[in-house]
Amino acid sequence: MQLFLNLGPIFRALMRQRFSAILVVVQIAITMAIITNGLAITWERFLHIERHTGIDEHNTFFLTSSGFTQGFNPRATIENDLSLIRATNGVIDAVQTNSFPLSDSGNWYELQTTTDKDAALIRIRCKGY
Repeated sequence: MQLFLNLGPIFRALMRQRFSAILVVVQIAITMAIITNGLAITWERFLHIERHTGIDEHNTFFLTSSGFTQGFNPRATIENDLSLIRATNGVIDAVQTNSFPLSDSGNWYELQTTTDKDAALIRIRCKGY
């Protein structure tokens, strides 16, 4: 109740100083515009994040494998790992890839210049996407 008693003198002082009153209104308008713009941007991002990806996210996972020995054979290790994962109960399929959806990666691409299974891979770094 005390708050409303203090508003009367404030409004009377603002009515005597019209420029000050206009300045307060402009400041409030700018503040509301900034807040509204921030909320609109936040809502747009929220809708973007919540949209369906088309990926079965609940049943998808990824593993990484690294070799540390002189005789490490990446191709044999990958094939062995994939066969072990596929043999696991409840696993539908397993694939090898150099990028994973929704992981904010994938700017490296490996290409083969021939269809030979043992051909060397060429690594390409892609800038920006």
